[in-house]
Amino acid sequence: MKLLVILFLLLIPAAYHATAANREPGADTAQVLLSEQGKPLRFHQYFPMLYGGDYYLEINKGKRTVRRYPDSLLASIRQYRNRQDSITRAKNVFYRLSRAEKVVVVKSSRKLYVQRDGKNIFTFPVNLGRNPIGHKQREGDGRTPEGRYTLDLKMWTSQYYKNFRISYPDSNDLRTAKRNGYKPGGDIMIHSTSARRSKLKDWTNGCVAISNAHLDTLFNYVAIGTEIEIIK
Repeated sequence: MKLLVILFLLLIPAAYHATAANREPGADTAQVLLSEQGKPLRFHQYFPMLYGGDYYLEINKGKRTVRRYPDSLLASIRQYRNRQDSITRAKNVFYRLSRAEKVVVVKSSRKLYVQRDGKNIFTFPVNLGRNPIGHKQREGDGRTPEGRYTLDLKMWTSQYYKNFRISYPDSNDLRTAKRNGYKPGGDIMIHSTSARRSKLKDWTNGCVAISNAHLDTLFNYVAIGTEIEIIK
């Protein structure tokens, strides 16, 4: 158990340390690992440290105790974990290869293109702002911006299911708005479409609206920081 604790300390942040408390096999980990403030770590804090090793947590009437798997089971457990690790690595490689490099919105055709290696891997219909022609000029004009921006934030809870935030206004937009004496507006998103608005055209306040299913695909393939180009 002492060796196990040492291994824990190599893996967890330096903010945690072992106490001189009981480290015998089967010791409750709340007696082994304390926070920097001297308080026992909570279950969710030390569970990841145990998962994947030769030990497991036994919970009996609220008491959490460290147990070592029987030697007769360890070989098959390790074999299973190695297989799962291989699957995880394969999934990570697939994700890197499949991730989109750019999103393009063409306002005139009401299309959103998800691109990789210069090719379209997905094409989705979209709706735009209620006044879709031209670049967004000011707050409340109902226009969807035009130009190159970044998808800088994913949000899983919003008025419209999920959304991606577009990095409008950029520095040029801010300078133009200041020069003309008005607010540039903001909070321009790619968001989903409510059932009530599913048959409407160009109904947003300047955002890009797509279906829930298409937004799910976008979330799976497009990472924060991906470029978006919006063309007239």
